[in-house]
Amino acid sequence: EDISQVFAKSEVVINLPLPSYINQPYKNADLASILAEHKKIADGKVGDDEIKRAKEMIKGRILLSMEDSSNVASWYGTKLILENKLETVEEVLNKLEKVGKEELIRLAKEIVKPERLNLALIGPFEKGDFSGILD
Repeated sequence: EDISQVFAKSEVVINLPLPSYINQPYKNADLASILAEHKKIADGKVGDDEIKRAKEMIKGRILLSMEDSSNVASWYGTKLILENKLETVEEVLNKLEKVGKEELIRLAKEIVKPERLNLALIGPFEKGDFSGILD
């Protein structure tokens, strides 16, 4: 079962948090750049080296988080509650390693669409500051 099949069957909202520090005077340009980078993936303009670095970063974050016993409990509790199965960190890391470029692009095409994008901001922004960016 590939990642797109899992996504298609899932009713879970896919959350792609992108912590960013948007510079107030350049907020629209900053956000447009972030969205453009996501669109590049959906358009297939992502290099193998970028994918490898991203996988390594994800693996590192997961493994570092497992050094805290409360994170370990949260990992297994979340898996059981949301997915109704227990999956070890090693199993998830093995699955991550198997995700290929074509699979990533196929999933990005499903996710990176204007009708699927949401924006949540914290900061001194005015209502309407980002209107038109997600269109």
